[in-house]
Amino acid sequence: MGVNTEIPSRERRNLPLSEENGSAKRFKPSPSPVLVTKEESSLKIRISRYGTAPGRSQQTAATSTKSPDKHAAGSGRNGSPGRATASSSPSGGRGVTGSPRLARAAAIAAANEIKKEENAQDIKMCEVRVSNISSIKNEKSESSQETKPTSNSDVKSETAADQQPRPNVRFDMTSSEILEECDRVGPPKDGIIPTSLLPDTPMPKRRANLPKLSAAQLLPATPCVHVKTQSEAFSPQLLEWCLQRPITVIRGLPQVCDMDLSLYTTKSLVETHPNHPVEIRSQLEQSSDENWDPSLKEQVWYCTSSRSHTTISKYAEYLSTSYKEAKERLGSEFSVNPKLDLKTDPETGLPIRRTIKFGTNCDLSDEKKWGRQIEELMKLPCWLRVVSAGNMLSHVGHQILGMNTIQLYMKVPRSRTPGHQENNNFAAVNVNIGPGDSEWFGVPDEYWGPLQELCEKNKVDYLHGSWWPKMEDLREAEIPCYRFMQRPGEVVFVNTGCVHWVQAAGWCNNVAWNTGPLTFRQYTTAIERYEWNKTQKYQSIVAMVFLTWNMARNIRVTDENLYEAMKKTMMHSLRMTGQMRLFAQDRGIPIRFHGRGPNEPVNYCMICEEEVFNIFFIKGNEKKHVVHCLRCARLATKDLSGWICLEEYDLEELKTVYDNFTLGNCPSPTGDNPLQLSMVNNNQPTTSAE
Repeated sequence: MGVNTEIPSRERRNLPLSEENGSAKRFKPSPSPVLVTKEESSLKIRISRYGTAPGRSQQTAATSTKSPDKHAAGSGRNGSPGRATASSSPSGGRGVTGSPRLARAAAIAAANEIKKEENAQDIKMCEVRVSNISSIKNEKSESSQETKPTSNSDVKSETAADQQPRPNVRFDMTSSEILEECDRVGPPKDGIIPTSLLPDTPMPKRRANLPKLSAAQLLPATPCVHVKTQSEAFSPQLLEWCLQRPITVIRGLPQVCDMDLSLYTTKSLVETHPNHPVEIRSQLEQSSDENWDPSLKEQVWYCTSSRSHTTISKYAEYLSTSYKEAKERLGSEFSVNPKLDLKTDPETGLPIRRTIKFGTNCDLSDEKKWGRQIEELMKLPCWLRVVSAGNMLSHVGHQILGMNTIQLYMKVPRSRTPGHQENNNFAAVNVNIGPGDSEWFGVPDEYWGPLQELCEKNKVDYLHGSWWPKMEDLREAEIPCYRFMQRPGEVVFVNTGCVHWVQAAGWCNNVAWNTGPLTFRQYTTAIERYEWNKTQKYQSIVAMVFLTWNMARNIRVTDENLYEAMKKTMMHSLRMTGQMRLFAQDRGIPIRFHGRGPNEPVNYCMICEEEVFNIFFIKGNEKKHVVHCLRCARLATKDLSGWICLEEYDLEELKTVYDNFTLGNCPSPTGDNPLQLSMVNNNQPTTSAE
């Protein structure tokens, strides 16, 4: 699962936001243009500015002889001119020469002059144009400056910025039509190319927007299913059960699948590869209902844990020593799940807690070293396997340690994995090898927003931080929490987005990995977290755009909702490729084909750490090329002088994949197999797959 039990040691560069990256780095809806259809266009009436506010005459040096409030009373609410008043005569209503006739003639002439001037302003006063909704969103900033005089040049440049066209791509377009639309619009003059795959940035739900719960609902019963036969283990009903619940305990599954769990015991691991590295977390030994700060003076949410490294054999010695010491200390009361002796210092009144060492993130991905351990897991049903055609993560094309590979956890009592959601909200599988138990806590996906609020309240970072929730805080906030024990040989299936934290009740080993069921909910939840991670400056471990294109190459889905969601991701990706190519060509930046090797990791921008699919930028004079997205490259060099644009895929190849990705025929469901899916290679004749 790749659980990070502490704030990552690698520093993240937090650059100041600019107008180029504003759309991808905010919770609020982006002020940058959004894609709209023709039907979504609207009419905008905008008051033009000609150096003075509407309804007021141009002021020159000669206006010192006139009343300063001329036309002021005649300016209408909307800026339309009104009648001139008696105060417009400089002599207070008498003629210049004192003759009534001459005075009357002068007044008529002045009135005609004023009328001509006002009629001229009537003609020039407003400009009517059709604008998309995105431009209307920017009117707030303009209207706030309406009272400030603006030159004609400013008006023209401002209007040009508002009218910066954006490609209007639609789901029903072919790849050629999408690129033709990009060509029609032309390169973005401002260099701002929206990278969001969703119309709006996903926002976490607040507790006030969720239903009220009773006391019984705050500690719900844990879903548990007991598998007794292989037919039950491989039945689609088991998959359906697990996908409909936040978290599930599956009992008897390794036994009916005839799995040899002894391959994952500490003794077997030492005999296989004793010098294999293990990460160590030094933690306080404490009960699962408490979480003390390092001084042991108060209980907090921040989970203290320091990191070091050792080998399997050395950690096995530590396990053996702690086991023997506990056996001698407890005597007849000894158990593989020993009770914690909570002691208090009589002098200070502070609790006494020992330091323990938790062996975590032991990587079992090397098939040459751990071939037997990896092969044994293939006995599980296909939707639980590390590698399967029905597992999205098997289509990534390279290893993501702890996600589409196995990780081992070696625990002494009270070892804890702090609260987290899995990377990009993928599902997870955890098998307890034993001999002791593990205590689990789980919060349903829809309540991760209120849990994030509590993290902020308790001064810990939800994504980057290491935290252990207090149960009383959850009850006060009305956040439901599953709480249960995982016995040896039991499998815990953590469904999409379920927040969870785990503490060992005894000495035990666990093996775990992630899986991505081919469902609409799993895919869209992963995409939403992918977009939210951008706003939090948090790298998405799973590159969702890259994964989507690989899935489109390898499979055909029969779920219409999943198909449309994947197609829209590819549509926006193709649009971004077309726009970036045009922008590079317009600025005279050379575009070179870079290509992509097999099993090569995905490229991320080294500055903002966002995924860069297909198109990225490097400095031409650098010996070691550093990958930049377009936005970060322009932050470094506005005109991109000295930069080179690299392209990983041939455009025709992407167009072929996009056009060949079609919705598969859905077989009519039967009572025995209601969840049957058809998955085939798009470039081969349709056949059934697992």
